[in-house]
Amino acid sequence: MIKDADGHTVSIQPTVKAVFRKEDGSLQQVDYPPITDAPIQFSGGGGVTSTHPIKQDDEGIALFMARSMDAWHQQGGTQAQIDARVADLSDAVYIPGIRSTPRKLPKFNPDAHEMRSDDGKHVVSLHPQKGVTVSVDDGKHTLAFDKDTGISMKSGMSIAMESAKGFAFKGDLNVKGKVSPSGGLFGSVFQGMAGGAMVLLVALLASQVRAIPEPVQRAAYTFTALVSR
Repeated sequence: MIKDADGHTVSIQPTVKAVFRKEDGSLQQVDYPPITDAPIQFSGGGGVTSTHPIKQDDEGIALFMARSMDAWHQQGGTQAQIDARVADLSDAVYIPGIRSTPRKLPKFNPDAHEMRSDDGKHVVSLHPQKGVTVSVDDGKHTLAFDKDTGISMKSGMSIAMESAKGFAFKGDLNVKGKVSPSGGLFGSVFQGMAGGAMVLLVALLASQVRAIPEPVQRAAYTFTALVSR
């Protein structure tokens, strides 16, 4: 790769030297010239394509077509050859991804299909038996869809969720830790209740006060007063 690609074509520099025999019979190794406007091969079909950045110094394969592809490259479809050249340097297709040993990927997972950063810090993993896991910053933030344990989400910092039309929960909700609503408990939790449901809640709380010890009674009355405002 000579420079960053635009996602359609790329300029590449072959990294294997050509060998020429000079007039005195000796052999000389020379660099191939740069190849410009080589189409990039991304995996795709059926209306979807998997793309990724292609940056300067990325390695890959230059695949040379057996016949001229200029007319096809410019117009698509089935086209006639514009000349009789064979396996010419100008008919190269670039396939990114192949790596030399110095650029070997660390933290290779032999058991799952992955989309990942080269350093392995950010990974989307598809395991054929377990499911899907998303891991960010060496596991500081994870989201897992496991067929046996369900869905789990973890963050070493914070988790923020926002929905324009609210959230719907079905089933038991278990919270371990403190709940701190930013809009106030009554503003955020009870704001959407109808008036009748509010009155019913106040009545139920008041009916339970007599069976509660005195310190808790005062708290219950205070709660009732707040709700009924």
